[in-house]
Amino acid sequence: MTKQPVVLITGTSKGIGLYLARHYLEKGYKVAGCSRGESTIDHPDYWHRSLDVGDETKVAGMVRECAEKFGRIDALLNNAGIASMNAALLTPGATMESVFRTNCFGAFYFAREAAKIMLKRKSGRIVFFTTVARPLATEGEIAYVASKAAVESISKILSKELAPSGITVTGKHQDLHNRVRTQSRLKNPNLVIDQLNRAQFREMCPEGDTHSMVKGPHRSS
Repeated sequence: MTKQPVVLITGTSKGIGLYLARHYLEKGYKVAGCSRGESTIDHPDYWHRSLDVGDETKVAGMVRECAEKFGRIDALLNNAGIASMNAALLTPGATMESVFRTNCFGAFYFAREAAKIMLKRKSGRIVFFTTVARPLATEGEIAYVASKAAVESISKILSKELAPSGITVTGKHQDLHNRVRTQSRLKNPNLVIDQLNRAQFREMCPEGDTHSMVKGPHRSS
């Protein structure tokens, strides 16, 4: 088992996921990442698998392989997601299925499998990325907003089920997309991480009974 904490991040080929991966690598963590395409990160402590997060079998296989390789998973950042901009009456069923497959089913598969590994050590953190568009019920984003509403429900239920086992599950709605997209174009990971620290990882739990992800996952071996 590696003594370095291990962070599993979905959707690491670009955007928030890419900069989160680089951030934790700079902090000395082992990082396991995935995306539909090949890895865009070249680092000795980075491990990558190409897959569709909506493929339950492949997700289970990746998480199992990650645990076998590192001996632990300290945190899961469920970052992978897609959106669709369409009026409800113009949204095909196939679009709803695709968005839910990635945003909701994929996040659930990773959380379920990672939690199984975390249970062995009675420690771990799972973070779901949601959106401020959900409470605002933003027009033209029915597939995306509905999928994130489901994600919020999943995070709340898992937080109750896993808390007795020492696993923190958190999710918070906020509007990171425009801010992070702007900083991503500037290729400045420090500004991206600052936005995440401020909006994503502080006061993550509505009940206020969990630790902030700012300091990273538990470092016990």
